Order: sequence, then structure tokens, then C-alpha cells
Amino acid sequence: LASWPMRRHANDAHATVAPRSIKLGCAWSQHANNALVHIKLEYARRLRGGLVCPECGDHRAVEADGRLRAHGEPAAEPGGERHSHTPMILTPGELIARCEECVRTWEPSKMTVDSHTETYIAEHKVTDPDDQRFVQQVTYGCFKYKKMLKIFLSSLYFKHGGETQRSDYTLYMVFGYVALLRLHELGFSDFRTLVLSQEHFKMSVLLKFLFSAENLNDWLRPEWIKMYDPKFVDEQLIEKILVFVPNVEALQKVLEGRMASEAAKKEEAAQAEDGWDDYEQDEAPSPRKAKGLA
Repeated sequence: LASWPMRRHANDAHATVAPRSIKLGCAWSQHANNALVHIKLEYARRLRGGLVCPECGDHRAVEADGRLRAHGEPAAEPGGERHSHTPMILTPGELIARCEECVRTWEPSKMTVDSHTETYIAEHKVTDPDDQRFVQQVTYGCFKYKKMLKIFLSSLYFKHGGETQRSDYTLYMVFGYVALLRLHELGFSDFRTLVLSQEHFKMSVLLKFLFSAENLNDWLRPEWIKMYDPKFVDEQLIEKILVFVPNVEALQKVLEGRMASEAAKKEEAAQAEDGWDDYEQDEAPSPRKAKGLA
């Protein structure tokens, strides 16, 4: 989604933690500990103004749906230009979908996570270098911290069983990894962009559970300290994520507002449909009238 350079933070959780239950073998790529690629809200500016092609100097066109046309892709309207050397940039929603699918489809018995990720990126034509690194790092992170995330997911589904679906398990895993281990690095503005690209109710449930001091300390901490150093759990996980509680509360209000708006639109549509049905019934002739007309 963007072309910012990779950077490593001195306080990166991956550089400071030494979890007792995780063993990294040769199958893990060097990308596993790299800093997460930033998606930044600059993406919106690039959509509005187009992206200058570094080779020919032309601007890539923006389609009606807000998507940047890939170089080499025919224009939606006649007369559009074509290029072949600048990659397609994924939207926030597409980027999360690629991460989710890449995590879900890995079969450890068949190939290493490196080989799987490289194959997935090639087959699904993830061509932008930053999108590629984002998918790589999230995929590696989800498997590196699989046990930690499993505790989070089990607690989430136990406490909000009536509000969650099993089909969203990997989606919540991806967001759990980004929120728990990369949020300070990514920045809340970018995290907000990713959240708003998803179904609002699902994200509201996730935020309500994950950014709760009670849930973190009473539900997750007792299990996490069985695998990780308590200092890491308290300082690198719980304390860091609770810093964003005010931001999450504001984001929850946005989600609630959008859900209310969507519900109102559905209700209006239903009322309009009911009104049309009533109109058709009123206009339809009664059997007696129909017989008289015959």
C-alpha cells in the first residue's frame, strides 16, 4: 500500500522477547523479525492524485471504484494509457484478505512457510514490494506466535461465542497479531484504516475484547506467562496495547455510527419493499371485481 523504507525499532518486541516455547528453525525467513511495512494514510493521497510511474513519468489512472489501475491493465474507459512496469497496489481490505488467505492455506506437511508465502504471492499476483513484505511478515508472525494467538482466540470465542463466527478465526488471528505485537510500530492511524476496511460488527467485537484491561489481565495474562517471561507479557504486550484504549474508544464510536447508519438503510429498504407489496395488493382486483370485469 505504500513505499516507505523498512525500519527496525530499538524496542521492537521481536528483538526483545525470548519466548520459552518457540523454537525458530531454518524454515523461518529473515523477514520474520523485520519491521512491519507501513501502510500509512498516504495511500489516500496516492489514490486522489494517482501515482507517478518512476520509469515513464506518467500518472497511473484511478478507476471509478477508487482502485489504482495496474500497469498493463486495460483502462476502464476508452483512450486510457497502459503500462507494464509498475505493480498494482492493494487496498487495505485486499491486503488483509491476502494475509488471511495466506495464513489459512499453509500446509506445514507439504512446504515450509517461506516456500508457501513465496508461492502464494506469485500465484495471487501480489506485485507491489511493500504489499509482498506486509503479507510475508504477517504470515510469519502469525505462525511464530501461534500459541500466544491461540490463547487470545480461544478466550475471544469463549466470551463472545454468540457474536463471532468460526469462519472468521484467521481474520481475528491476523488482527490479533498486528494489534498485540506490531501496533506501536504500525501506528494507530494505519491500524484504524485496516479496521475500517472490514465488516464493522466483527471489528467492534474484536476491539471490545482485545483492548480491555480486564480481559488482558484476567483472561490472557495467566496463560501467557506460562509460555513467556512475565516482564515481556506485562511490558511488551499488555501495557503497550492499553496505551491505545482512548483511540479505540473513539474508533468504536465510529463503528457504532456506521453500523447504525447501515441498519437504518436496511430498515428503510425493508419498509419501502413492504409499502410496494401493500400497494400491489391494493391495486390487485378482488375475485368478485375480476369476475365482473370478465
